[in-house]
Amino acid sequence: MSTEIKVPGAGVEVKPRRPSTVAVLSIITLGVYSIFWYYKVNREMRDFGSSLGDNELAESKPWRSVIALTVGAIVVIPELVSVVRAVRRVQAVERIAIGAAGPGFGLTVGLVAAVVLPLGGSVHRIGALLAVAGFVAFVASISLIQARLNAAWQVSGPITGLVYRGAKR
Repeated sequence: MSTEIKVPGAGVEVKPRRPSTVAVLSIITLGVYSIFWYYKVNREMRDFGSSLGDNELAESKPWRSVIALTVGAIVVIPELVSVVRAVRRVQAVERIAIGAAGPGFGLTVGLVAAVVLPLGGSVHRIGALLAVAGFVAFVASISLIQARLNAAWQVSGPITGLVYRGAKR
């Protein structure tokens, strides 16, 4: 599932990724892969919206999202704003591609938990556990985002030869 596809009608190339691969690479690289993934996915959503005339998606700034996720994590608020807006962008892509957006509550809760749980790191004896729980919530949330985007890309255009739950046939 590592090949890019061109979405018919949108004229934009997107890359369906296995959600499990996104999760495993994020864990193996201790979150470094997820930063690159976050940029790529935000760029794909921006390009998709731009090509179809969706101003909200077209005006998003992938680099700003990455800076908010990384450097903005020091202040916390930029990171929270970035992940909430990322969920809204996923829903916008779903509305365009599928005609209806999936629920955003679970994704938002997972990503907010990923941001807030590590803040309890100074709590005696459970601080490390909270940090790990936050990382797990983040990895689970980005895997779900990728799965939802894969579904949107699949509906937007024919993706031949790809199986989202298994290997390429």
